[in-house]
Amino acid sequence: MIIGIDPGRDKCGLVLVKDENQIVVQIVVKTSDLISRIEELDSSYNIDKIIIGDGTLSSEIVERIRINYDREVDIEVIDERGSTLEGRELYWQENPPKNWRKLIPISFQTPPRPIDDYAALVLVKRFLAKSKE
Repeated sequence: MIIGIDPGRDKCGLVLVKDENQIVVQIVVKTSDLISRIEELDSSYNIDKIIIGDGTLSSEIVERIRINYDREVDIEVIDERGSTLEGRELYWQENPPKNWRKLIPISFQTPPRPIDDYAALVLVKRFLAKSKE
């Protein structure tokens, strides 16, 4: 089980992936609630690895995980450049516009909710692709 985190100042994207094609949890959480959410998921799913993007507050979040987390877990920080744009594309693939919004190019539309969870999923997919090489 792998957790992906797209770190942010106020909120983080969080995704729990069993394997490349099986997403167990995909949510956006307050940054202040991140550690407790990781612990909840670990108690239910036994996490093997945490993947975190190298952007906003990532080193601080990694340090908080290492200090506050009850057990040793492998943490890997990866390049998150472009992950928000890729996450946005994933969001629109899974949630295509409906009704009259289909007439407006997606590049002109903004998702109706935060997509940090999709950016976290992009980070996990990047890690898994890199692991296969």
